[in-house]
Amino acid sequence: MKPIHSNPSIPPAVPTPLGQKPALTPPTPKRDQLVLSREARNDDPLAQLRKTVERISRSGGGMWTANDGYCMDLSAKWQTALQLAGIETRMVVVDPAGGPAVAHTLAGREAHGKTHAFLIFQYKGQEYILDPTVQQFFKGGGRNVPPIFIGTRDEAAALFTREQELLQIEIDADVNTGRHDPLAFTNLVYGLGQFRKLRIELAD
Repeated sequence: MKPIHSNPSIPPAVPTPLGQKPALTPPTPKRDQLVLSREARNDDPLAQLRKTVERISRSGGGMWTANDGYCMDLSAKWQTALQLAGIETRMVVVDPAGGPAVAHTLAGREAHGKTHAFLIFQYKGQEYILDPTVQQFFKGGGRNVPPIFIGTRDEAAALFTREQELLQIEIDADVNTGRHDPLAFTNLVYGLGQFRKLRIELAD
């Protein structure tokens, strides 16, 4: 979660993290670096997504993951790269400050203006979250947290439960580190369950 401010590299209507350094997102790799192999094209769409993410991560093109809140920039970068590879996703922003008081409480006393951006991949009626900055939610990046999370709400909750003692909503100083409820935390940061109304889906 990061506060939002204006950023000339992103259209004005899109909220962007406050106080972050200039976007560290070099040009996306060229289409010929991203096209699916014949083997990948024969996989189901979810397997294609996982293999494509793995290949793109190794392809160069600068930073693809972060543990310090570059969620807007990196989600936009991933959406572009996946689109070039023929994989469609939706970009979602969750703003706890736009919802009920319980969201503010769960997000901490600095909840106002906090946002989190990530991608959604739809397969067989199920939402799969792609979050390239998931490590920001764990003190020190977590012990066994993947740099890019791809999975369902239940899989995210399982990850947050396994690493609960390191779970944090504030990158710099969360007085409640390790005391967050994993399922409520999952719903809050990804706009699920009772917090779905906090979601803003960004059009292409």
